[in-house]
Amino acid sequence: MTEQILFNYLNRLVNALFKIIPMYEDQDESLPTYICSLRDELRGADGIMALMDNNPIFFSIISNLQFFVDEPGCGLPAVRRGVFRSIRHCKDLMRLYCGEGVL
Repeated sequence: MTEQILFNYLNRLVNALFKIIPMYEDQDESLPTYICSLRDELRGADGIMALMDNNPIFFSIISNLQFFVDEPGCGLPAVRRGVFRSIRHCKDLMRLYCGEGVL
């Protein structure tokens, strides 16, 4: 059951991360708020982090979001790189903690 909950959360996180790219391309004014909200959600996910033994990969996702907050004009290539790196981290966490039956 716990593996399924974690899988669902990480899968939703992948979708939320991917949404950053079109928002950046469209110069969506709500992007900074969206990124901060997502970052704050991850910071507050103590239960999720505990399920993953406080794996540093999870903190890397938060760090990528913080970079977007700190460097809003970093450019589309940097945004894509950070988003896809974070998505790769989510998939790595799924493989590590969700079990093969969930994937």
